[in-house]
Amino acid sequence: MSINGKHFWIEAKAFSFSDSSNNILGGVGMIEDKTKEHVALTELEYMVQHDMLTGLLNRRGFKHYIESLVKDEKHETSFSILFYLDLNQFKSINDSLGHEVGDDVLIAVSKRLLKILDKSCMVSRLGGDEFVIIVPFVSEDINEANKSAHVFSEVIQDIFLEPFIIKDMHLHIKSSIGIVIMEAAYTNTEEIIRHADLSMYQAKMANDHVSYYDSSLAQQQKDLFHLQHELAYAIEKSQLDLFYQPIVMIKDDTLYSAEALIRWEHPTKGVLSPEDFIPLAIKAGLISKITWWVVDRVCQDISQWKKENKWKLQYVAINVNAQQLVEIDFPEKFLRILKRYGLETKDIMIEITERSLIDNFDNTQDIINELRIHGLKCAIDDFGIGYSSLSYLKKLSFNTLKIDRAFIKDIKSNPKELHLVSTILDIGRHFNYNIVIEGIEDASQKEVLLELDDKLRYQGYHFSKPLHAEEFRQRFLT
Repeated sequence: MSINGKHFWIEAKAFSFSDSSNNILGGVGMIEDKTKEHVALTELEYMVQHDMLTGLLNRRGFKHYIESLVKDEKHETSFSILFYLDLNQFKSINDSLGHEVGDDVLIAVSKRLLKILDKSCMVSRLGGDEFVIIVPFVSEDINEANKSAHVFSEVIQDIFLEPFIIKDMHLHIKSSIGIVIMEAAYTNTEEIIRHADLSMYQAKMANDHVSYYDSSLAQQQKDLFHLQHELAYAIEKSQLDLFYQPIVMIKDDTLYSAEALIRWEHPTKGVLSPEDFIPLAIKAGLISKITWWVVDRVCQDISQWKKENKWKLQYVAINVNAQQLVEIDFPEKFLRILKRYGLETKDIMIEITERSLIDNFDNTQDIINELRIHGLKCAIDDFGIGYSSLSYLKKLSFNTLKIDRAFIKDIKSNPKELHLVSTILDIGRHFNYNIVIEGIEDASQKEVLLELDDKLRYQGYHFSKPLHAEEFRQRFLT
């Protein structure tokens, strides 16, 4: 009922009363105001289906929406598009700047998403930094649906071009997007979410921003799961091994140092390189165990080479993911292993990939400075493939810069590539960094780089592929 434009919810009850012969003499009516209960129930239903932080639909609300969509008659003839978004570097924002800033980022992302959507679209926050957008009933033609998905994915990516200004901080955030073209066969909500999650994970793994679901992704995920399970037992089964690749002076190929590179001798898949299993190790929480195994083995080898008077290197470089640096007592544990084998801190250099540094930047500064105080040198590995690289050079105490192989692949035929490498070299020299070029494969690449700077060091198949420890010792340490 409504009084003066204000709505009320009431409960009406009526009771009759009769004489001894059951003749109805009259009745009593009762009206009870149920407005408070109705409002409370409405608020509860809203809370159950909405995210309290952003006001978007939550996982329950999303399921309710998708269940309604697949029951709609239009679903039988029209394709809908689902976009599954995950914010890159969000964990590092939470860890370094606090959850309040993280919450503000989620709210700001929600607002930008809502601005690009019309009323027919749905956007929800499934939890954490994961968002889902559904554009329903786009077209009855699969090709048109795919075109629409491509166009709209670019619209979504464009909202991340401008930085998010949170508490006077300019935060640059990117997203990984999984896309599912929903056809009539899609009727199971959990299956839809699983397929979207697989495609989003694929986008992250491939360092792309967008990935479309296809049936092969499910099989790939199963294969990765089994490989991940096998990796957990690789150390106990002695399937991991170390190879060493020499690093030499570009001027005369004089041996300077070496990089330790792990290999997994899989019983059925053969020798797997780090890019085949290290991302799995990170995802499965095994990276710490593997890294400490590498540190111990490298120290064993150096100790043995010194005992045999074969030690001719300035150092051996070991790859460490930046997220491991923030483990409790990482510097202390590292130094204890060096001491156990009688090594000096100058015998080892820690290489940190720029990508992992991006995700853990603020948390690693103190650790890297502490390592430097103890005499341990650090290098930025794969420099140039991340973001805001200059900020690392200014703030962190690195000793060496390793330029990623991607920048020299076509250096002889591509003037832009040559100019870019020349600029990076100028930056490195400005900060007084030692510079190592990765991935020199032929003499022509070496000649071009030698003309740029004859003090460079390099590694690559042009000089030597990575060698097993014993072969490395025989070829270079005798």
